[in-house]
Formats: sequence, structure tokens, C-alpha cells
Amino acid sequence: MIYLHSTECCGVQEIGGLSQYTKKSRQALRKILISSTYQGHDRRGRLLKSRIAHRFGMFMFTQATWDENPIYQAAYGEQLKQAIKRLDLGTVNRTGPFLNPNTGNYIYTYNWVIDWPKALMFLQKELRKSS
Repeated sequence: MIYLHSTECCGVQEIGGLSQYTKKSRQALRKILISSTYQGHDRRGRLLKSRIAHRFGMFMFTQATWDENPIYQAAYGEQLKQAIKRLDLGTVNRTGPFLNPNTGNYIYTYNWVIDWPKALMFLQKELRKSS
């Protein structure tokens, strides 16, 4: 399940739950954009637009790995970055790795400056496919 967290900065949202979407970047993007645009469904099952939709400009997400090379890992963060780039949905920068002292894993962080017009066009196409 994809979930979004608010941060102390109202312009940034953190994406969680990505590790479940290894090799499913398109599905992850759809869920991220639905979560950030809609607040639920009405009685007829139609999506209800959120009052606070698109009130931020950047998503942040992470990827944990057991060594310093994300290519040999379950590279869900890197896969999502490549999908965003391929679909031209904004700019993604990666930092890291750094060692997480709590787990001993290496962590990469990704910052996605979203192109809302292109992202919403992508979402509308995805929603039409599923109806």
C-alpha cells in the first residue's frame, strides 16, 4: 500500500510503502497520484477530489539496500526514478547512500519535483484504462 506523509514543510510530501512495488513502478505512480489528488469515493464509487490536492511541489521517497550498490538490490526507488524520467513527470535527484545506524542498511533518498500538468494527464489516462 502506498501512503503519503506530510512533512514539516507544506511543500513536500513523503511517499511510503514503495518496497511493495518492485517492478511495478507504473502501478506505484498511479497510487501515488490518486492518493495526492483524491480523498476517497462517493456512494457511486466515483473518486472525490481532495480540497488540498496539488498543494505541494515535491515528493520525497527512499530505498533501503544491504550494500552500497542499488543496482543489485530490489531497486524500487531506482525503478520509480526511471519511470518518472521515462514518462516525463518531473525531475528526480538521488542522494546517498548513507548507512542507517538502526538497521545497518544503506539508504538512498530521492527528491521528485513533480510536473503536475503532465502527472495529471498521466493519471487521467491510467484511470480511463481501468474504467
